[in-house]
Amino acid sequence: MLALSLLMSAVVVATFDWPVIDVLIGAVVGGAVFGAVTYFTEVRREVPQAAALPLAPEDRPVMRRARPKAWQLLLVPAVCALAWVADRWDVGPLLVPGQFVGIAAANLVGAALVGRWERAHGRQVLVGRGSGDPELYAR
Repeated sequence: MLALSLLMSAVVVATFDWPVIDVLIGAVVGGAVFGAVTYFTEVRREVPQAAALPLAPEDRPVMRRARPKAWQLLLVPAVCALAWVADRWDVGPLLVPGQFVGIAAANLVGAALVGRWERAHGRQVLVGRGSGDPELYAR
């Protein structure tokens, strides 16, 4: 997400002639807003809140989070269109780099908190994805 933020920031500076300082300020302010929203609506559910987690069921396969796929680059034109609309509403720097920075920051904070829990308890956190909220397990 940080790489996408840098790429999109360069695109909007070059294409829409946004001032670099506005893009940097927008990345910070938008990153804080989008980061808080992303953390409290998505990431926090995957961070252990309890001292002990139930052990992961043996029959449940462990799946690694998939890396971004090449076809997802097709979203770049849609994001460019969003940048154009945001430019017309004068909130472009908050949305374009800010949302990517915020999502990346929220996930980095979540990863740091999970890592701290894992080091403190000597176990690995696993996330089960069924229906509804994610289920946290230890292994």
